[in-house]
Amino acid sequence: MNSVQKVNSIFREKTTIFKNEAVFDVHTHPKNYLFRESQLAIIANNIKPALHGRGPIHTVLLGEYATGKTTAIRIVFNLAKDNSSKVLPVYINCKTHKTRFKVYSIIYEEVFSKKPPKRGTSSTILFDKIMKELFEKEKILLIAFDDINYLLDNDKKGQQLFYELLRAYETFQVKIGVFPIITSLEFKYKFDHDISTIFIPQEVIFPQYSQEEVYSILKDRCCEGFIEGVINHEILLRISDCVVETNNLRLGLNLLRALGSKAEIDGSDGITLYHYNELIKTTKKYI
Repeated sequence: MNSVQKVNSIFREKTTIFKNEAVFDVHTHPKNYLFRESQLAIIANNIKPALHGRGPIHTVLLGEYATGKTTAIRIVFNLAKDNSSKVLPVYINCKTHKTRFKVYSIIYEEVFSKKPPKRGTSSTILFDKIMKELFEKEKILLIAFDDINYLLDNDKKGQQLFYELLRAYETFQVKIGVFPIITSLEFKYKFDHDISTIFIPQEVIFPQYSQEEVYSILKDRCCEGFIEGVINHEILLRISDCVVETNNLRLGLNLLRALGSKAEIDGSDGITLYHYNELIKTTKKYI
């Protein structure tokens, strides 16, 4: 069997490990979103007025890395959009889009379902067009700013962007809800006085998961993602300990996916302690 035939045989092999490998992808929304019911309820209640044509409540999602903040806002945004044609939720990853122009470009694309013109377009022009369209279509804009510190630290005009959004109702009679996602309250002190006097959000705290909660979350993913009997309690407990030690639930998902792949390459019907120990040897330097 030559190399090409070998690769083709790998692609065509039936899995003995995975039932649904996608559930271990950190970008996949879990079927069961555990231990965040109260946070979802607060965010939903703060958005609820927008579904009835009223102004939403500005809300800050506060918690350490990998505590479910991004997943929570995406879930509620998607459900809000499904339940009302009045709202237009927009998610902004500020690590990627950390300038005023890029942020307005993303919002423009959501509002008009097309990219903004490449030439002759400034941030101010984009902002004006967005606001006028929202007013004419009677849409209420919901904006999540994930890792907002990247925007405020990178772009001096980030302050201007927030001022424009928060005061847009005065000039354009539009309603906008702002939902920053952050890991500390330091961002409060980065706002100019003009902004901090009008931006008084409600805070939703996302505490770190306990060891028991981590185990339950990972076990739930395993039930959905692995064929029954593929992984045992001892290995799952060790992975849970790694997650608690690093405060990084995404690490646990990555380890489970990698372990499944290792077992499959070996032609095994299950994940063994050998697979775990071999993986940890190569993973520790990245933890």
